[in-house]
Amino acid sequence: RFANLPQGSRILDVGAGDGRLALALAEDGAREVVGVDISPAMLEMAEYLRLSSGSPAALRVSYRLAPAQRMPFPNESFDAIICRLLLHHTQKPELILREIVRLLKPGGILILADLLSADDPVKRATQNTIEARRNPSHAAARSTDQYRKLVTGAGLTIEAETVAVFERELENWLSDMQSDPNSRTVVREMVEAGLETDATGFNVRRQGGKLIFDQRMFYVKAVKR
Repeated sequence: RFANLPQGSRILDVGAGDGRLALALAEDGAREVVGVDISPAMLEMAEYLRLSSGSPAALRVSYRLAPAQRMPFPNESFDAIICRLLLHHTQKPELILREIVRLLKPGGILILADLLSADDPVKRATQNTIEARRNPSHAAARSTDQYRKLVTGAGLTIEAETVAVFERELENWLSDMQSDPNSRTVVREMVEAGLETDATGFNVRRQGGKLIFDQRMFYVKAVKR
């Protein structure tokens, strides 16, 4: 809904994961959706979901195995590119954004959506320590200003942005990654230690014996002039 992409677009979904977003984009009217991921296991799941969906739109979806920094497409191949929950897995997001700009047509649209951290650098460091302990592939959640600078530094013009807040329950969040017991214990202790001062920037609180926190996402819509 935030993207509001033109009907008939050729879309690239970078970091496609299990392919659910690619299928949704096709259902929403994309002419073609190509999903790229570096994980063969995720692409196998994505292809299974595509083949079993039974939707005519699934015929307009395909997948490629490739790193986001070097994708196997000619320059200016896509009308729009989605980059969702990918940049927090890399210490060098500018390399991915450079490749995205290469692949966008003039006037093409980038939709960036990723984990948002606090503006306070200490809280941001604490959040990233917790995220990395839960998920070793995590590199860095960034502030709104950091994301803006990355996007504009790549030569794109920001047209819209918004912040979405999702209420999460700590134990369910830990279970999402099937974290090992030791890591779960450490993360739980770190989150509890920051309850009174909001040291994590998560706005953690207790509700009915459970720890609840806010997971924030930053959405950006930018254009290649």
